[in-house]
Amino acid sequence: MADIALQPTLEVTKQKGRQVSTVANIVVGLIALVHVYILVLEMFLWDKPAGLRAFGQTREAAAASKVLAANQGLYNGFLAAGLLWGLSLGRPAPP
Repeated sequence: MADIALQPTLEVTKQKGRQVSTVANIVVGLIALVHVYILVLEMFLWDKPAGLRAFGQTREAAAASKVLAANQGLYNGFLAAGLLWGLSLGRPAPP
């Protein structure tokens, strides 16, 4: 008897869990895209006009720190890859 009474509650809980999971996956995907954007800015556009504007750098400062920025860009690339990999794995199987 108790199982029948709890059935609607369990269904609502499962549905809300799926909604929260979908929202979380969307947020993780957006954060991954931000990391990819930063990767492009730091690795490829650091000393270009878009990179200079984004980071408020002078050409001289950007030229002096270009290698450091590329290293930061690579780090952001690994963060994006980890987030996207986590999304690709999906939900764990229930026990």
